[in-house]
Amino acid sequence: MKNYWSSFIQRKLDAQRTETKVNFPVIIEVPLEVPSGNAYRQGGDFHHAHAYKRHREGWACGIAIRLGARKLHALQKWVEKNRPKMRVQFTCYRKRRIEQDNLDTGLKPVRDCLVIAKRSHPSGLGLIVDDSEKWKVEAPPKQELVGKGMRGWTRIEISPVEVV
Repeated sequence: MKNYWSSFIQRKLDAQRTETKVNFPVIIEVPLEVPSGNAYRQGGDFHHAHAYKRHREGWACGIAIRLGARKLHALQKWVEKNRPKMRVQFTCYRKRRIEQDNLDTGLKPVRDCLVIAKRSHPSGLGLIVDDSEKWKVEAPPKQELVGKGMRGWTRIEISPVEVV
């Protein structure tokens, strides 16, 4: 009798794992503030390759933790299977407003974290196929100011445009 119930429960768990649906849009709120693009230039906080790598891996961890293992895995499988063109919208909640070009440049390591992992993007999570225009439609990032005493954070919204 014990064997029957354990196999029954195992079958139910396996069915739940395979039936995990992805509801779009996927909204990820990461408690990290996007730095200005000037931080990646000579003399900036992330100019050195190791500092940039740590920064990129911090974003990858933040995104993965906020999504959760089950949702992350389901989304990775869905992207791998369907290979869709995705729409990505960034909303950056910041203490101070920065120029749009600097915000765009500051989002580069975040974009690197969203793509399928490969040699050029080792921290990739596989949420979009690639960060080229063929696979991604991206609206200009929005900026919102947070109140005094609050920390900045970033909201990422991902949804499919079409399955290629």
